[in-house]
Amino acid sequence: MKDLTGYKLTFSDEFNNRSISKDGAGTTWADIRSEWKYDANSDIGFGNSSFVDASSGYDPFKVENGALTITATPDRTASGYPGSWESGLIHTKNSFQQTYGYFEMRADLSEVKGAWDAFWLLPVEQINKGKNDGWQELDIVEHYGANPAGVYRWIHTTDYHADPNKDLQVYSEDKNQSQGFHTYGMDWNADTISFYYDGQLMGTRPTPSDMHGPMYILANLATQSDADKSGPAPQMKIDYIRAYAKDAGGGTPPVSSPPASSPPVTSPTPVETGKTLTGTAKSDVLTGTDGNDRLVGLDGSDTLIGGKGADKLEGGNGSDTASYATADAGVTASLADASKNKGDAAGDTYSSIEHLTGSRFADVLEGDAKGNLLDGGAGADRLIGGAGNDTYRVDHAGDMVVEAAKGGWDTVFASVDYALSAGQEIEALRAVAGNAGIKLTGNEFANTILGNDGANELHGGAGKDILSGGAGNDRLFGEEGSDRLTGGAGADSFVFTTAPKAGEHDTITDFNVRDDTIELSLSAFGKAGVAGVLSADAFHAAAGGLAHDASDRVIYDTKSGDLFYDADGSGGGAAVRFAHLEPGLALTAADFLLIA
Repeated sequence: MKDLTGYKLTFSDEFNNRSISKDGAGTTWADIRSEWKYDANSDIGFGNSSFVDASSGYDPFKVENGALTITATPDRTASGYPGSWESGLIHTKNSFQQTYGYFEMRADLSEVKGAWDAFWLLPVEQINKGKNDGWQELDIVEHYGANPAGVYRWIHTTDYHADPNKDLQVYSEDKNQSQGFHTYGMDWNADTISFYYDGQLMGTRPTPSDMHGPMYILANLATQSDADKSGPAPQMKIDYIRAYAKDAGGGTPPVSSPPASSPPVTSPTPVETGKTLTGTAKSDVLTGTDGNDRLVGLDGSDTLIGGKGADKLEGGNGSDTASYATADAGVTASLADASKNKGDAAGDTYSSIEHLTGSRFADVLEGDAKGNLLDGGAGADRLIGGAGNDTYRVDHAGDMVVEAAKGGWDTVFASVDYALSAGQEIEALRAVAGNAGIKLTGNEFANTILGNDGANELHGGAGKDILSGGAGNDRLFGEEGSDRLTGGAGADSFVFTTAPKAGEHDTITDFNVRDDTIELSLSAFGKAGVAGVLSADAFHAAAGGLAHDASDRVIYDTKSGDLFYDADGSGGGAAVRFAHLEPGLALTAADFLLIA
């Protein structure tokens, strides 16, 4: 039993009633993360899911009999990104944060294939501002329906670790740990982080150097690409979530119950038999020799590093990666056609391998018809997708992503300024988490472009795009097409550089008259005035959206929310709608800036 003598209760939701809202105002939980907001009623989620608020038309949350149930359903409403499952996430970013302490959830995790439950902590502010690889996150429990017996606990850090699976993960495999209600806890201290199951210690790891600031609580049910629309709906049931802090003045009685039997917690070490390395049922990292090796991952999400030689890389069950991170020159590696392989990958063959990781040099990585993750590493890489829902990691300005039309729902995660090449049908372009703002540019297709917590510059390009800035002071350029623009938190600028065109207009979902600005390029709005703040006599706001005199150039229809440009005011020329905002805003000329 976890002894909490000397701790005080600092947070508790027993879920006897519902206290969840979109932004957390006046409630215990928020269900939309503003920095990942996708539309008015959802955020972009992860895996193959969007997280939605009840106002979307689907309510993933139900509080009944002292428990919260989160249920995922496939693409029920217009909210969330197309084709995703709609599910729920709750967080306390706006209501509760704490540095150190004991955090515990009692829950019944989903065993349905494709389910992905999690109880975790994130920092109020990411540190290192993108200077180091990684981010800060504490996963108290993660569980996948595809591996119902496995319980994962992870520490994510920007500190370097040569063997992160060993140094940062606490894994246990026992179906008793994920069937029915159990408690999953974590004791976070300045020097150590310890993980618990039903009050029993599962493992302890040193506290990383970047894990000493306030963090907030999250719990969610996501889905993965193997979720079955014809099967039972994934459900996560939460009895309570609690947090404690050390208190020298007193204590709180223990709250955890021990399991019926002690689960095994020690993962077997992969065994080398000659040139064959065989993993375990856990998530292993297997590293071969310079010879012709055979690496067999078995169960779990494994990383197989064959090294030199013609290697047989067999992932087995789980989501497995062939890695060439140790190569001393660039490689060509193809999951679709291994005969193309060159460098350290020459002669390698693949079985049940879903993902590729390149070297620190310039690589060519090619996926297959599955949903692949292609991560080129530090060099200027060429990443070639296939028919599945692919994910690409871009960390070099010279990286090239090649994706065929109709080749699934594909996502690029970028940590450097990046522009999608013409002709590449990439559905989503996202900045990696952190405070280092970057510039992301779409192409002629309909792109979803998402910033991070930094000051981002997002350009939609020619398609019907969705742009979301995140938490920083962002600049959003919809450009050609009718785009959807969401600034998120911060003082954001919505920039119009193309001439207004009948039948096309951008929608700004969250314009804040106190902080945000609409910028109009004089090359497109030449009759609006001179560079600087729009003059008062060039702006008019009224129901109906009509100019009232010849000097009016920018006209806001207070009833509909439409925004018009009229080159000659009350003259004979027609006004053209170029944007739509919420109706009834207290807009003034000071909200507009004319730029060269």
